[in-house]
Parts: sequence; structure tokens; C-alpha cells
Amino acid sequence: MQVQVFHIAVVVLFLVVFAEASLSKIVARETPDWFRDQFKDTWMGKFPLSAMWWSIALAELVVAVVFVIALVMMEFQPTVPNVWTGWGLIGSMFLFAGLCFGQRVSFDFAGAANSFYYASLSGILWYIMQMLK
Repeated sequence: MQVQVFHIAVVVLFLVVFAEASLSKIVARETPDWFRDQFKDTWMGKFPLSAMWWSIALAELVVAVVFVIALVMMEFQPTVPNVWTGWGLIGSMFLFAGLCFGQRVSFDFAGAANSFYYASLSGILWYIMQMLK
């Protein structure tokens, strides 16, 4: 029972984080000025920043959908393999690693450190979830 509650908690936490992040970007329908300002003096500022912003929103939405599928498939049940949860955590890890890279490039070292920890936590949780099944 405790493993099931832990599994549900992990899936719901990541689902809420990524669903809110992606949907807030989609609802706003524009690349914010702070995002443009963050990269304007970097080599990444030479690329279309709107494409980067919407790529992040799309990646967050995909990860959120993967966690929704994990819930619908009832992967928290002991007999159901946690394939979708695993893919969601791996996607989270890569997404946070990408955010870490972008923040590092823009000299946002505190943000990069936080993203590094989130990416690490995603990887650790993936490993734990593999060990629990």
C-alpha cells in the first residue's frame, strides 16, 4: 500500500508541475519579454527565442501527458509495470537538464543549480521506481 501511495504521489507531483508549466505558456500565447532578455546577450540569443519557448512548452506538455497515461493505465497497481511513469521521469530528467543548460548559458547560476537538482531528483526517482516493481 505504501508503495502505491508513493507511486501516485510521484506521478501526481510531476503531472501537476508540468501541466501547469505548459498550460500557462499556452494560455499566455506569447514569449515573455523576460525570456528574450535572459538570452539576448548570449550565443543562444542568435536563435529564434520564440521557437525555444514553444519547444519548452511542448516538451512540458508531452511529459504531463505521459504522466496522465501512467495514471489512466493504473501503473500504481503492483501488477502493472510502470513503463509510462518511467518514461515520464526520464523525460523530466532531460527537460530539467535542458533548462539547466539554458540557465547556465544565460548566467543564471542559481536557476541552473535548481534545475540540476530537479534533473537529479528525476533520475533518482526513476531508479527508485524501477527498484520498487
